[in-house]
Amino acid sequence: MRNYSKIVGALAAASTLVAGSASANELVGDVHVGYSNMYEFRFYDVGDSLFEAGVDLAYETGPVSLNAGAWYGGWDNRNGALFAAPTSELDLYAGIGTDFGPVSLEVGYIYYAFPDFSAADTQEIYLSAGVDLFWGIELGSTAFWDFDLYDGLYVDTSVTKSFMLN
Repeated sequence: MRNYSKIVGALAAASTLVAGSASANELVGDVHVGYSNMYEFRFYDVGDSLFEAGVDLAYETGPVSLNAGAWYGGWDNRNGALFAAPTSELDLYAGIGTDFGPVSLEVGYIYYAFPDFSAADTQEIYLSAGVDLFWGIELGSTAFWDFDLYDGLYVDTSVTKSFMLN
């Protein structure tokens, strides 16, 4: 399950709020790879030595933005042979968003597939809201509802500031 709480190494993770400089009716994409010495998902330590890769696409259609992507990660299970656990994951996701003045809203879907442990496969829908405060600082919150395996709600709230590096 993708790490939404921490950016790892050179990872350029897909944003839960579609934002950017794309003009209307323009398709933009991003390919990213990364490594981390551990894989943490929602404050749970999943394993060691995470290698990940992904692709994200976004399409602006005027007032509505569409996005989709895939993320794959593989890691070492530190528990060894003590119990069976997944060591790889494929996330497929899509969302649709819009802006209401300074507030951005998005609704989306995420499918978590574990190729080596399919009993853990699950699905979530999410609702995300964000607002630009000042000096490029953003306040955002996303509610994820797992309606499949875990039947639970998780809320992630963040304050972010991004910098462009060339």
